[in-house]
Amino acid sequence: MKFSIYHITHQALKPYLQYILFNKNEHDPFYNKSVISYSNTNICLGIVNNKELTINKDQTKSFIERPGISSYLSALYLRPHVFKAEGLQDEICIDFTPQGFLHFFPFACKTYILQEDILNEAFGKRASDFFEAVFAEEDLIKRGEMIERFFLSRCNSTKVAPLSEALELIHFRGDCSVKELADTMQLSEKSLYRLFTGWLDISPKKYLRIVRFRAALNLIHKTNSSFTSIAFQCGYTDPSHFYKDFKLFTNLYPEGFKKSTLYLEQKILVKVS
Repeated sequence: MKFSIYHITHQALKPYLQYILFNKNEHDPFYNKSVISYSNTNICLGIVNNKELTINKDQTKSFIERPGISSYLSALYLRPHVFKAEGLQDEICIDFTPQGFLHFFPFACKTYILQEDILNEAFGKRASDFFEAVFAEEDLIKRGEMIERFFLSRCNSTKVAPLSEALELIHFRGDCSVKELADTMQLSEKSLYRLFTGWLDISPKKYLRIVRFRAALNLIHKTNSSFTSIAFQCGYTDPSHFYKDFKLFTNLYPEGFKKSTLYLEQKILVKVS
């Protein structure tokens, strides 16, 4: 499986789209591996050619044969998620910031939305036809450019203003508490909770935990600082709290995680087995 990242070039899209990831295996029909994806603040629109994503009884995700293109949404979660990839595959993962999801999608999100008509429901009747044309393009750079133009033409969607403001505050201020966030926005904590769970299917407290965890991951990747130093830099009250969260999010402790994980991009940390 080849993972290729397309970096967003248009400034108007950068607040909304993190990147486009192409997952492609066109030569090895016997490919059989699992990818572990760790919690982040992206919301992924996955579009797959001749396959569709299904959730198994053990909560692993795998792709089964299906003619034509299918799509799914993968949103916010805490525990690691396992995706099984077998055989030939051609998948486009468009990763939106939460702001981007609010900007482009007319419906609320769930941790996973698996249905045939996500593309057309979100972007109109011709969206599936458009992405069939994208899959017909072999050059991945040209694919990325086509997708950017598609979203540039849809940059006037309505936002959920209070939630957008809350997200901007979180990512501007970094570590903060739910109470501090609610006070700044002059909302009750209950109102803030309803905003997050209603649109993103996650509480503000859990969202803040993910933000703090991802900040720690980036420091682990980019620096040689001790784990204790990283814990305090990211707002953990003590190293044991950091280790507890890390185990929750990855099933590993920081030492083992750093040795075994493939770092693809600022917001992508995966383990391939």
